[in-house]
Amino acid sequence: EATEVYAAGMVLLEMLTGRPPAERIEGRVDQWVLLWEQIRQELDDSELRVMAMLDVRAAWPRCMAEDIAVFALRCIDHVAERRPSFMEMVSALQRLSLAGAPAQASGAHVKMGSVLESARGAHDAPSARHTDG
Repeated sequence: EATEVYAAGMVLLEMLTGRPPAERIEGRVDQWVLLWEQIRQELDDSELRVMAMLDVRAAWPRCMAEDIAVFALRCIDHVAERRPSFMEMVSALQRLSLAGAPAQASGAHVKMGSVLESARGAHDAPSARHTDG
């Protein structure tokens, strides 16, 4: 289960950054740079690194990207026991999907940090609304 959660977290990071999990270093046949090495999940500023790598073509709403980044970083934690369970991950992604739909229709953005945290067990966490600034 921890391997599947890790893989899903990497896919989320790939979606946010628009980068593959590994890229060949230009001019070098056998050397690669790995996405997880660039992000360095174990360091305190890993969320900032993800945000600096956002794929601008995707036009992610900033709050949504931040929340997905935080959750994805939990999923790729190098200590498997700290990763969310598969059910927690599915629940968080469902809540993200539901919380983002009204915001897209209204042009506002739903802050989803509480949505993601509710995947840990608090099922009625309120969402705060705000617009990207």
